[in-house]
Formats: sequence, C-alpha cells, structure tokens
Amino acid sequence: MCGLLGEMAFGSRLTETRKFQRLLALSRSRGPDETRVETVGNKLRFGFNRLSVVDLSENAHQPMWSPSQRYLIVFNGEIYNYLELASELSKRGHRFRSRSDTEVILRAYEEYGIECLSRFNGMWSFALWDGVRKQLFCARDRFGVKPFYYARVGNKFLFASEIKALLVHPLISRRPSEQAIYDYLSDGFGFTDMSQGTFFADVKQLEPAHALLVKDSQISELCYWKLPVG
Repeated sequence: MCGLLGEMAFGSRLTETRKFQRLLALSRSRGPDETRVETVGNKLRFGFNRLSVVDLSENAHQPMWSPSQRYLIVFNGEIYNYLELASELSKRGHRFRSRSDTEVILRAYEEYGIECLSRFNGMWSFALWDGVRKQLFCARDRFGVKPFYYARVGNKFLFASEIKALLVHPLISRRPSEQAIYDYLSDGFGFTDMSQGTFFADVKQLEPAHALLVKDSQISELCYWKLPVG
C-alpha cells in the first residue's frame, strides 16, 4: 500500500523536521516495514512509509534517487509491466541497481519525460522531483486506484496519501467544503472519488488520469488519458 508525504516550499522554510515526521507517522499503517525522509536543501522534503512488495532489498528503498542525483521519487502502487519496461530501457542504455518498479518509473521519466505515463500499466500515485529544472511532477493512475491529496497554502505545496496527514499541518484548516457536502447529499450518495474536491476546503485530490507540474510556485494540471468512446 505505502504512504507518501511531501512538501515543497516557495521562498519560505520547510516544516520543522520533527513536525514533518509526526505528519508522516499518521500514515504508518500504510507502510509498516520502513519509514524514511529525504530533504533537498531548503526547498523540498519527501517522506515515505514502505510496505515491501516488489524487491525487498535496500536497493529499492524510498525516497529513491536516480544515479545522477538529478531525480528523486516517492511512489505508491504497482507497475504491472515493469519487467518489460526495464528490458526496453536496458536496451536504451539504462543500467538498473534494483529490481523494483520504482526505479523503472525513474528511468522511464529520464527517457521519455511526461510521456512515460502512457507506457505504464498499473495503479500508482507518485511525486518526482527534477533537481535541474527545479520542478515537481505528480501523477495518479488512470482510474484513481491510488490516492493523492494535496494543498497549496501560503508559500507551500503539500501532498499525502491520506487527508489526515495534511489536516494536522498548522497551515491547513479543517474548514468544510460546502460544495462537496452539497454534491454528496444532493446526488443521492453519488459523490465519488473522481472529482478534484474533498470535504475540506483547503484539500484537493489529483483526479484520475491527471498529472501536476509544480514550478516556481505555479501549479499546472493536465489530463494525460481519456477513456476511449465508441
């Protein structure tokens, strides 16, 4: 299952490390095998609670750096065709240190950029940092199997696998979203996990088949796949 937590700061300080670790501990049940935190200067911090499934070795630890130290990723889910992709990428000159699908995502992004999403068969939510472009790339699988919640508050962008990890952050309020409540009640309990809104006004969720780019305090969202009709 695994639990993600991340923070990107724009001209402000990151949340104090101990407070960040307390937020991460709230999703410990999602990944009881290991907890790790990685900080990049004063701009970015990733946290990860790991449930070891694919490649149980230390080489598959997350947050995971690319060999060049340019890219850093946290990933929840499973890429079913990762062995085929690893073979394809190996032929293009990539050398793998692990047998994990996490590293396959890293190398696929190195090779194909955002277009790597079209090659993945599976369920996922991940955040990937590009240290050269100073850009954060976040993506959720086509049908939204894996959760990805986020908030832009003040000079910070935060994301997590569970809303409760965000709600205890001092910058994020628990003010309810009246629109989400209305949609839920008026739709005859038809409110699903397919919209951007949540029951909390400050917290949004990345929609299925969507990706986010966060750079220089600007957030842009794109839809990378639509269900074929006809």
